[in-house]
Amino acid sequence: MRSSEHDHEIPLEYADFLTYCTNAVAAQKEVPHLKVVQIPPQLQVGARYGITVRQSASPAAQTFAKSLLAADAQAVFKRFGFGQP
Repeated sequence: MRSSEHDHEIPLEYADFLTYCTNAVAAQKEVPHLKVVQIPPQLQVGARYGITVRQSASPAAQTFAKSLLAADAQAVFKRFGFGQP
C-alpha cells in the first residue's frame, strides 16, 4: 500500500482494517493518528447507494426521499465523503 501523503510503502502488519473512504474520514476524526492510504486501483471497490419509494408509501416517504436530493442534504453527504447521485 502507498501513502498518498508520504509516498512510501506501508507494511501489511500496520494495516489493521480496510474500509470505504467515508468511514475512514469519520474514523480519523475520532482517532487522529490513523493514517488513510490508497490501495491499488485494481483492488479498489465502490458502492452505489440508492433510494426507492414504493407506490403505496405515504406522502411523507416521498417527501423524505426528495429531501435527500436537496442541496442542503447533498452538502452533508459531501462533507462525509459521498459523491452526488
